[in-house]
Amino acid sequence: MAQYRPDKKQLKSSCPADPSIISAALSGGADLPTMKMSNAVNERIYLWTGFGLFALFLVSVVGLGSPAWRSGRYGSEQSIEVGLVSRCYHEMATKQHRCSPFMLGSQVAWFEASRILCCLSAVLIFTLVVSSAFLHFVDGKRQDFHYIVVGTVFSAALGTSGCIVFAARSNSMLDTFSGDLSWGWAVFLTSQLLAALLVVCFFYLLKAKRRRPRLRPVAPTREIRF
Repeated sequence: MAQYRPDKKQLKSSCPADPSIISAALSGGADLPTMKMSNAVNERIYLWTGFGLFALFLVSVVGLGSPAWRSGRYGSEQSIEVGLVSRCYHEMATKQHRCSPFMLGSQVAWFEASRILCCLSAVLIFTLVVSSAFLHFVDGKRQDFHYIVVGTVFSAALGTSGCIVFAARSNSMLDTFSGDLSWGWAVFLTSQLLAALLVVCFFYLLKAKRRRPRLRPVAPTREIRF
């Protein structure tokens, strides 16, 4: 018993309702509908990853610019909030609130290192947002997603390192100041960890889409008896 591939006329007469299957069978079994679906999935992944990274970038900017990285009492009549770029004093008696840029980094190496690490992390996330948007609008069929994952994980490592340095050393920045880590520090750290988790989840989603078995259209066959 032998099999043969039907010619174009036989194939059209057998299944005239689906021209995409006909063209796929005549081209040697290329799964054109599945390829289009895969490209659409890639575009959606790039799009939603870009939206997610952009939202987390905005959250990280809020945390980075906040003075509330460490808050506590400064003397007997003032409370203070200290961040990477600013600090704020709160007068207990008069209820006054004043903020100013915080320039401790020029004298303290660990503070400058923490600030540089966190700023680099925010810049890198913004770069990945632009790259993801570019790939979606210009090259949505691109299959290489690894560098976005690696870049975001590296960015999260930088930001987390800066947060750890600040948490470990910030109690010694002023002799008369002691306090607890505040919401600005927590917001920035959370945004970094969520960014890494986001791209890793989307990466494995993309890999799962690729590993699904593809059903190829099978051309009709006819038995030939000798």
